[in-house]
Amino acid sequence: MVKKIFKGSMQIKKPISEVTEKFLDPESIRHYQDGFMKKEMRLGNVGQEDSVAMLYYKKMAIEETVLINQLPKSYVALYHHKDRDYMIRSSFESVDENTTRFDYEYEYIRLSHRMDRWLLKLYPDFYKNNVDKWTEKFKEYVEKS
Repeated sequence: MVKKIFKGSMQIKKPISEVTEKFLDPESIRHYQDGFMKKEMRLGNVGQEDSVAMLYYKKMAIEETVLINQLPKSYVALYHHKDRDYMIRSSFESVDENTTRFDYEYEYIRLSHRMDRWLLKLYPDFYKNNVDKWTEKFKEYVEKS
């Protein structure tokens, strides 16, 4: 059993409506998450609370359950993979009409694979570096769109 939380914040030079639209759009994911192939809804509609979707990547599949969708303010989802469970809490705040503050928190709840636990123990920032990379790529994608 592992519980590790990584938090971050950034300002994106786009209005909150554009940022949250791209955040919720499944087609946008391929632009900022390496290896993403498709999102397939299993229950409900995209972004709907209690909806369930499968996210397919080149090397794995992850189940996403939306717990809270109060966009454009906040979004919380739980992710399940056979080797790990984690929750992502995202919040958005309009700084001005052309700038959005994006706060995020990744909470790793379970890492069952021995290698994952070993990496976390030896390199505590291993997962944080991935989180920072994904969110920075999201910012770049939104600002270029």
